[in-house]
Amino acid sequence: MVRDDTPSSFTAIFRDSLRVELCRQGVSQAAAFASKCAQCVRLDGSGAHLALNGLGLGDREVIAAAEALIKLGTTAMLRVHGISRWALTLNQNSLTDNCVTHLSLLVSRCSPPLLYMDIRANSITAAAAQRIEEVRVQSSSPCVVKLDVTTAGGGRPSSEPVSACSLSSIQTQSASSCRGVDSMALEKRRHALLGSERPSSASGSVTPAASTDVVL
Repeated sequence: MVRDDTPSSFTAIFRDSLRVELCRQGVSQAAAFASKCAQCVRLDGSGAHLALNGLGLGDREVIAAAEALIKLGTTAMLRVHGISRWALTLNQNSLTDNCVTHLSLLVSRCSPPLLYMDIRANSITAAAAQRIEEVRVQSSSPCVVKLDVTTAGGGRPSSEPVSACSLSSIQTQSASSCRGVDSMALEKRRHALLGSERPSSASGSVTPAASTDVVL
């Protein structure tokens, strides 16, 4: 049997691994659900955006996805499928603290290839999100983790418009991120606390758009 080592095999491997993990979690119609998630994988060269946001995922589905990705993130599997840069968007689902242990394991064991993870607009508490952050900062190459502003430490929920960024720019953002929250969100909080309402043009600077989605 000839093994398919092309990057496109990543989607098939993810689908099959996810199906197995969904069955272990007792999720009904595991095969159909795994195929649906696989259709949301966008590939470009050695990069993959797993766009699982807004799919109505619960804790069991995300635990299964995390387990599948941990397996795909091993050195041996990276050589097989050839996808070495991942972005995972899980925002706007139905996640709770019950899946945080597995998300922490994913961040711990797969950073890299995991460069970016968005878990906003879920029901994860600040204390649970802090557990992910504590693991993230211990990595030699921390990924970017997007959190709701309320989850990250107070203030209003993030509602910036969606814009695009590349995985290469995420690597730069990861190096400058602070406590798991993007620097722009922290700057907005700082100005709000200080009562500053000065527009960015007053200092001659331009405020960058929020990077909440990924284009490979």
